[in-house]
Amino acid sequence: MSALVRWLPKLAVASADDIARYGPQAARVKTLLDFIPTMSDDAARMSRNVYDVNMHAQYDRWGNATYTDPLDAERAIERRGARYAAWDAAPRAAEDAAGDAARAEVTSDIITPEYYRLLTNPLAMGRAVDVLAPRYKDTPFRELLQELAPKRVITQPSDVLAVGRIARSPEDIREIVMTLIADGVPLDEAYQMARLL
Repeated sequence: MSALVRWLPKLAVASADDIARYGPQAARVKTLLDFIPTMSDDAARMSRNVYDVNMHAQYDRWGNATYTDPLDAERAIERRGARYAAWDAAPRAAEDAAGDAARAEVTSDIITPEYYRLLTNPLAMGRAVDVLAPRYKDTPFRELLQELAPKRVITQPSDVLAVGRIARSPEDIREIVMTLIADGVPLDEAYQMARLL
């Protein structure tokens, strides 16, 4: 599988106890658990907003899943342990997103990239906020995130980067972008249109 989320620069070392608790992907689970407490409040809120947008798709795909593959059935038990650990480590706003990311990491070698992205996307969005915030510290980046997140136009990590580009833009472009978004234009498209006007 490609495009697994890199939660921290280095993969954690998993002990025999970790492997017994979290299964063969224990190093990925441990890295996720090490990452979760480092999240800022803004990142946790972003994860919550994206989780809320994607929740129905997640439960349609995973919540009612039946386990026909014996390996997948065995992983269901490990996934619960990882989810509980992620919930305990996460800021309250990011608990559900962290739990789903833990489910994805436990099964990252046996689920499709689509399912993996579906489950990790909310927490990865929060991670993107923290990674990019220093780059845009002298701009209204965080204010734009707080304004746009409830509008549910930020739905993937690349949208956080688009918010950064908007934050660096002159105020007149930002105003046009916000008007276009209010009219239902997608975020990146609104930014491109505003630059052309």
